[in-house]
Amino acid sequence: MSEVTLYIYPTSPYAAKVAAVLHYKHIPFKVVHVDPISKKELAFTQKPIVPTIKIDDEWLQDSTPICLLLEERFVGPTILGENAEQKAHIIKLDQWVSNSVLPASFRGLIHWDGNYFTWLADRWRYCEVFHQSKPLPLILRMFYPWLVQRTGFIRAHAKLTSWDEPLYKMRKRLLNEFLEHLGNGPFLGGYHSPSLADFALFPAMSLPWLVGLKQKNIFIENEKLQQWLKNVAAKLPQHPHLISEKCIKSNLLQHVF
Repeated sequence: MSEVTLYIYPTSPYAAKVAAVLHYKHIPFKVVHVDPISKKELAFTQKPIVPTIKIDDEWLQDSTPICLLLEERFVGPTILGENAEQKAHIIKLDQWVSNSVLPASFRGLIHWDGNYFTWLADRWRYCEVFHQSKPLPLILRMFYPWLVQRTGFIRAHAKLTSWDEPLYKMRKRLLNEFLEHLGNGPFLGGYHSPSLADFALFPAMSLPWLVGLKQKNIFIENEKLQQWLKNVAAKLPQHPHLISEKCIKSNLLQHVF
């Protein structure tokens, strides 16, 4: 059996996506938390970004290529459907998550709708979640909300959205798109088994409520999305989140894990 190591930030939805696929395919792996300042854990790479996966002496970056490599390299349930047509559809759904849903999440780290102090509290909550897994300097924790606002990676991804569209309208639109992609199936695309697209979306939908953010969440309030979360969770041997257990505040999936 190959030795698999996943290098992550605890709040990264991309890293949790890879973790979900590893769990689904029953691939044992070790997690290494990366220092966001020095990034010394990734000194062996040309570009220190997360997620990075190391399989024996080979390493690869970027969540979708990593997941495609895992599908090719390891046995276990497929994440790409039963035929070429389904595979192409699943890749498009994965791109929808990467190009629409996650940029909207990143934009929520920069802008706020509603109460500014709720937004601040949620940003510091994420800071605490990060700190519990990889200790952060005090000065960074004090100014965390504003430092994240200015982070190049966050801003670059957030700019994939239209900043002219109010956040609440964007979230409502994405929820409707999710419902269209779900159709009548228990999983995205109307499929009867989870795919790469489900594992890409699952962490982004579940983490904010897992850690107890205060911002109103129209996604988690939707019953069909709640059921989809339970459907995906039921296919995983354990939750793919990469945060400390002490940071978990919600019990929506308690009956599953």
